[in-house]
Amino acid sequence: MLVGLLSACDGIMDGIYDDAPADTDFSEGITVTDANGRMTLFLNACSYTQWHYINLNDLTVTSLDIPTALTGDWDGQSGWTYNLVEGTRYTQLSTVQTDAQPEPESWDLAIHHFDVRTHNGAALMTDATSIDQLAPNQGQYANESWTYDSWTTNQVITDLTAMMAFRIGYQNINVNKALSTWATMDFSTPPPTYDSTGKVYIVKLADGTLAALHLKSYISPAGTKGYLTIDIKYPY
Repeated sequence: MLVGLLSACDGIMDGIYDDAPADTDFSEGITVTDANGRMTLFLNACSYTQWHYINLNDLTVTSLDIPTALTGDWDGQSGWTYNLVEGTRYTQLSTVQTDAQPEPESWDLAIHHFDVRTHNGAALMTDATSIDQLAPNQGQYANESWTYDSWTTNQVITDLTAMMAFRIGYQNINVNKALSTWATMDFSTPPPTYDSTGKVYIVKLADGTLAALHLKSYISPAGTKGYLTIDIKYPY
């Protein structure tokens, strides 16, 4: 049994996780902005207990909880790993076995707070700071070094209740580490500080098509961290 499970924006320890409560005026969903594949995703990702799966073809978002227990046979890797975090040094303390992360049948990207996964895809960061700055010829990225998802036990934060003691729980799961740099949290001196690259990222989907993503904001109008506004061009 996992203890101390919590999500951001629930009023627990306000001021440590976010600077403001949940923003009830934030309107979620995908809005198509023109006929050339441009759209904007508005996503409340302040919770640390869910993955949000985005399907770029049918413009849907499916939110699924992170498993907190093992209800059947263990797959040998899924679970929560608790780490002692000292700057960039992670010392594993314990691991709790859980079921594997559930997924919808069809999806392209998944977002957990600031973490991002692809569905058998890859990603790279460009020098552009808006999608309008991207060259119309996608061939310029053909020879770039693409980053594929990789397994991690110290990226996807699930339990921050012992953050002040530098003990943090993480979900064991595949993550795209290049794409997940678009916004970061620094725990070196709690409470955390936040930053973002401001760059446009290109994602190569499993079918070979490309999508351009630009995280325009990770803060709601009310000032709460984890409310994402993402500019998208698909296909790029």
